[in-house]
Amino acid sequence: MSNKIKFALEALPTLLLGILISTLILGIVTVALLFFQPTQANSIVNFVGILLFSGLISFGLTKLGDASRVLPIFPNGVILLFCAALICAIATHLIPLPINSNSLLLLMAVFYVLFLGIILALIALKLVTYPGDRFRATNYAVIDLVEFIKQIERAVIKELCVQAKVPDEECSKIRNIEDIEDASIAKNRIRLSFISHSLGCEVVTQTIRILSDVFDPNLRNEGEPSPNIGGVFSLGRIVLVAPDIPLESILSSRSNFLKSSLRRFEEAYVFSNEADLALRLASTAANYFSFPSRSRFRGYKLGNITVKHFANQDDSRKYQLDKDRNYGILKSENDPDKQPHKNLEIRASNLEHKTIDELINLKEETAIADFFTYFDCTDYKDIKGDPLDPNPPNLIPKGILSHALRKSALNLWSDYIGVSVAYFLKKSEDPEHIDVHGGYFEGKFSQELIYNLAFLGYKESLNSYFNNSTNPTDAFSQACRSKGIQVLLASKPLPNAPVGESPSQYR
Repeated sequence: MSNKIKFALEALPTLLLGILISTLILGIVTVALLFFQPTQANSIVNFVGILLFSGLISFGLTKLGDASRVLPIFPNGVILLFCAALICAIATHLIPLPINSNSLLLLMAVFYVLFLGIILALIALKLVTYPGDRFRATNYAVIDLVEFIKQIERAVIKELCVQAKVPDEECSKIRNIEDIEDASIAKNRIRLSFISHSLGCEVVTQTIRILSDVFDPNLRNEGEPSPNIGGVFSLGRIVLVAPDIPLESILSSRSNFLKSSLRRFEEAYVFSNEADLALRLASTAANYFSFPSRSRFRGYKLGNITVKHFANQDDSRKYQLDKDRNYGILKSENDPDKQPHKNLEIRASNLEHKTIDELINLKEETAIADFFTYFDCTDYKDIKGDPLDPNPPNLIPKGILSHALRKSALNLWSDYIGVSVAYFLKKSEDPEHIDVHGGYFEGKFSQELIYNLAFLGYKESLNSYFNNSTNPTDAFSQACRSKGIQVLLASKPLPNAPVGESPSQYR
């Protein structure tokens, strides 16, 4: 931790470091003089003490922040010592003033503390590392993933050229797998499906946006983009787990990064939960000053979205009479249209909640939310461990992402504080630890479900789970209901979804 503080001070711009040192020293001196009420008789002792204190603290912080050259003793240190001595003179009444000296000192103390607080808040954000992680994700990880996919593409084309005995000179000119003129070579495009978590969701969607050809002829002539990416790949499915993506991405009717990437996939899924404190607290707080949102609801992340669990604000703190009724696949009694944007909501607290439909008047052609299938895992209970492990260490199902109390909404005092203790204060090996942000990959059912949806798709996932059932959809709904998972199927198929395989066609 000490190294992190040192690095944070070294990275602090010179002006801000100077303000930090000045306000810290002058603030401490002012508050101390207010409390001790020095007199003219001991003014010399006060001057000497203040000079020594100011000099030592200033020198130490300057060295720690590696700014000795830009904040030297002369003239910066001399000016700081002069200001401290001036405050001492005011406190000891050596300088006659027309106003009460204590009132002036109090006003100065408030001023110093205000500026000090601003700098300390910036340092705290630096220590949290979240803004830095977002920068790395956007500017490093996205570019690296794009380059990685390009390298795989080139390697595949080169290997097919070897099989087709295409000369190296001609192979270097081939850009698409279909351009290899050899009927004996299989030219099926490689399907790319993505499982992404947290900030990785933004990395994946931004990567697809870069790889997509915005001048695609299909987009110009037919109005819909092709699933083909580059010369070798075709996009399959995308699974966003606890996505650290602004909720605005499914609210805005503008062409945002999620919308432009989503249209090229066959199926899209979101795993979320109400108790995700990493997104609810850290992410929203760190992005408060940078993300343009008009209300607290629009400042939340897609990973905080939940399926409607109660009818109105008067029902927000009550248990459901039939606790299992609202789990599994959402039934038509909640809403005749069963459209996600009418049945999804964001909860600022157990007393504040708004549906997507209330946040923005979504038009039919711009309801981006309706293309996703949602798994609300707030009340998910399961056994932790590898799905393939026949002998898991603990056979008692527990809340994976919260305490899974099956409330209609989580309460600040009785729920969020308890989850915070289990998440932040309990060690990962502790049975009482709850990973509210990454627990999706700890529960046996959720792990298997995420991987099956990504690699098999919705239809094949149902068949693999319940191939002996007369109605796989109902059997799947019952399985999710027993685990406390709410499922809201997409109401619209994506443009590239195969006929009969999209979740929207199983509603």
